Amino acid sequence: ILGSRKLTRAQSIAMKINSLNGNSLVSAVQIDAGCQEKLLENTELVFAAGAAGVEFLDAAWLESNNQISVAIDVNAVPPVGLGGIEVSDCGTQRHSTICFGAIGVGGLKMKIHKASIKKLFETNDQFLDTWEIYELGKQLSSV
Repeated sequence: ILGSRKLTRAQSIAMKINSLNGNSLVSAVQIDAGCQEKLLENTELVFAAGAAGVEFLDAAWLESNNQISVAIDVNAVPPVGLGGIEVSDCGTQRHSTICFGAIGVGGLKMKIHKASIKKLFETNDQFLDTWEIYELGKQLSSV
């Protein structure tokens, strides 16, 4: 489920993702005040990349949602999008959830970025798509 405060934005991004994958696994929803908890039912991973200063979930969600294995929030501007996650969290266990904050994911992101740039300089006719960059990231995270 891909959510946004504007349904048309969520639908546009979900369509792009689905067209790249040749499926319709990603559905779009509008994130309204009060509906966030419902969206977390049967969810294992939460990734928040919202506007600076917008809190999507307050800290109570971490305590009440023990089925969420991993939560990632790339917003470093207080308040963060997922309350209870610190910007420096890097695999930090909070209740039953492994949490990553903006700075915590930044190290791996920079490693992937550098490896991608290095690969592009190997030949001048390359294009790296999402899946190729993902594979680079998997190789880096297993080292």
